[in-house]
Amino acid sequence: MLIDDINRILIIQLRQIGDVLLTTPFVKVLKENKKDCHITFLTEEAPAQVLYNNPYIDRIILFKKEKNPLRDIKFFTSLRKHKFDFVVDLLGTPGTALASILCGAKYRAGYALRGRKYAYNLKVMFNQHLKYNALRKLEILELIGIKEKTHRLLLNLTDEDRKKALQFFNYKGINDRDFVVSISPTSRRQARRWTKNGFAELSNLLVKKYKAKVIFLWGPGEYDYVMEIVNVVDSNVFVIPETNIREMAGFIEKSHLLICNDNGQKHIATALDIPTITIFGPTSDVVWNPPDREKFRVVKSNVECIECNKKECKSKICMKLITPHHIEMEMLKIKEIERFIRK
Repeated sequence: MLIDDINRILIIQLRQIGDVLLTTPFVKVLKENKKDCHITFLTEEAPAQVLYNNPYIDRIILFKKEKNPLRDIKFFTSLRKHKFDFVVDLLGTPGTALASILCGAKYRAGYALRGRKYAYNLKVMFNQHLKYNALRKLEILELIGIKEKTHRLLLNLTDEDRKKALQFFNYKGINDRDFVVSISPTSRRQARRWTKNGFAELSNLLVKKYKAKVIFLWGPGEYDYVMEIVNVVDSNVFVIPETNIREMAGFIEKSHLLICNDNGQKHIATALDIPTITIFGPTSDVVWNPPDREKFRVVKSNVECIECNKKECKSKICMKLITPHHIEMEMLKIKEIERFIRK
């Protein structure tokens, strides 16, 4: 079998945080079926943080895109020194397709997409049938005889990662008896963001009706956006301090529920097995939400243009039609938090 010829493996998924987390089932299945292999993961600095302490990854190589493409080519060519015999391109851009060739591996796997399939000698047709992204990635492993399926994301936090959240909770007087709801109102894509007023009204509802401790999350460049919401909330809510990705995950881990747009924090919560309510609009909930809909719930509008995949939208009708009541109704269905909401 082809798997017998594979020992030194390079996995390429340069970005984003959520996309990298969605590769963790792939890595786990590969390592468990080829225990003696050495797995290297190529990614950018920020998403690399979610791979630290992953027991199935032997080495992480950081990629920083250069302005001069010749430097990128030189970097990818330098990977030949690791003598990879199998490269898996899970990102599938023209650049990563080229990198698959330049790294010198005998076997190169990727999706048979136009302008990229030339780079691979092991190809998977990109099935248009919608499937959870973590499961879709596993289709590539079938090329080397591995058919095991799992969609459980993996993120291993340390006590150091949890330290800032623990100190924050102690300082603010938030204890284990409190109903803690984290809110992540941001997204890189404007079209994916629910309304600021919606998040503000939802926060008031959670605090006044359910006595929740509402904690707003934010990352680089997002603080001002979050504060525009917090400043119109007439209830007592909390805003986390500046964190790195793993420290933010520590806050999510101490929450009983995360309410968010389709963003990276949502995948962090999934990996930590924290219930989520995700507001979907231009993106597919089938592709980006795990199949366990009892714990990881979805809110979306019934409009013709849903799942348009736009990055920006003037009307954002799919988002404007969603109300705090829709979120509340989904929250009431999550059994893991019944003790807080049915007092």
